[in-house]
Amino acid sequence: MNMLKMCLNWRVLAGLAAVGIGVYLIAPGAILGLLPVLLLLACPLSMVVMMVGMRGMGAQQGQDSTQTRAAAPLSREQQLAQLRAQLIGLGNQQTAGKRQLALPPVRPASEHAPRAARSCS
Repeated sequence: MNMLKMCLNWRVLAGLAAVGIGVYLIAPGAILGLLPVLLLLACPLSMVVMMVGMRGMGAQQGQDSTQTRAAAPLSREQQLAQLRAQLIGLGNQQTAGKRQLALPPVRPASEHAPRAARSCS
């Protein structure tokens, strides 16, 4: 069932439903012949819509990298300073993460409440 969800795009399904309703309104007898064709077209059209969407994302990333390259190149010292600042920032994030993941301290056995003595009968 998950495979079917990945294959079908809601926009394609809405478009195919609109075509189906249009055909039903124009020629109600033709819907039975067109229904299998619409079902077969759903997955390939979904893939086309997804590829067009991914191509648009790739174009945006390409523009971002072009803008980054257009900036003046940094000197070796500036690059080292940036890397050191990133390293310090990552160290701070790591320390904060360790604090968040820290478990409560374990009490030594001597601090536990004493157990009641069992009597043998």
